[in-house]
Amino acid sequence: MEFLKNLSINLYENQIRVNSIDITKSIIFNALTTLEQRFNLIPFSIIDEARQLRMKKVNNSLELKLNSKFEKLKAKEKTFFAEIESITNAMVPKSFFSPDITLNIILGALIGLIIGIFIAISSTTTKIELITTTKDLEESGYKIIAQIPSFPAGSPLLFDSLNESENEKLDPKILNSFSSIETFLKYGNLDNPLKTILVTSGQDGEGKSVIASNIAIALANSGNKVLLVDADLKKPQLNKFFKIKATPSLAHYLFRKKELDEIIKSTHNNNLDLITCIEFPQNPAVIITSERMQNFMNQVKQKYDYVVYDTSSLCLLKETASITKNIDEVIIVVKANYSKISDFLNTDFMLTESGTSNFNVVLNDVKA
Repeated sequence: MEFLKNLSINLYENQIRVNSIDITKSIIFNALTTLEQRFNLIPFSIIDEARQLRMKKVNNSLELKLNSKFEKLKAKEKTFFAEIESITNAMVPKSFFSPDITLNIILGALIGLIIGIFIAISSTTTKIELITTTKDLEESGYKIIAQIPSFPAGSPLLFDSLNESENEKLDPKILNSFSSIETFLKYGNLDNPLKTILVTSGQDGEGKSVIASNIAIALANSGNKVLLVDADLKKPQLNKFFKIKATPSLAHYLFRKKELDEIIKSTHNNNLDLITCIEFPQNPAVIITSERMQNFMNQVKQKYDYVVYDTSSLCLLKETASITKNIDEVIIVVKANYSKISDFLNTDFMLTESGTSNFNVVLNDVKA
């Protein structure tokens, strides 16, 4: 019996080692596949440009070395040959010279005009490229579901009307904006209710995390059981907004260190739960696109009325676009007088390429 027991233990330990090796091989394979895919996405023109830039640097370096050698040879030559200087006496000019004031004024005016025109054109081009109002996007067929006014100085980041303190003065215009988003999510698609909402942005600094938090609060204040998930693997912030400890987090669940119930945290709002996140310094793309992440999304969808995801900006982690296929509603946050039309079109391209062609827009930080 003792022999069989030892044999069973050895078999079990060997099986664990085999499984560990298989998991390690899978992680390495996924990492190599991701790197290969990223390399294949690089256009040939960029590769060729990099090659030419490298050649230019090599040529410049070679030229510097040759010039240095030449200067050393000249220095040696001076030690063997005396330097000859030619000196001529100054000549008295036959006529006096004075500046042409009229000509200088005309030239100065022309140069000032040219500089002014250049600055005006550059400024106009920059302003034209920025998204300032909803018309800039609506004319291209994009749907704007809300405009969020600029937050007043000193106002809180979380606009929770049901938990408002005496010292807080919440702007009713901002509350109405988030209320309109809540109404859209509730009645926007009666045939297929919008239970899962993903909030992202094309560029960093457009306010997506603040928008996602307040959308979740607005849904919770309407009597819905809501889960807010910080899935920003690059710059997680929700634990700071809600003043909650960052760990245990989504990472602990994805790495099988914690169970789902252990990472769900309560907030000051009775209807709102939160899952925090910690920054992933390496391979966040592998994690966000893993099967474990998909299983997580399916589980929480069954437990809550609404699940709101705050993800990384697409410019920081383009693989975020891949999980939008399993989301009911994708919201892109655009910051007025900050976001560029060209960047937004690139965001549209990344989402479409990943299989998500339907999304709506929230215009943030709209000046009164």
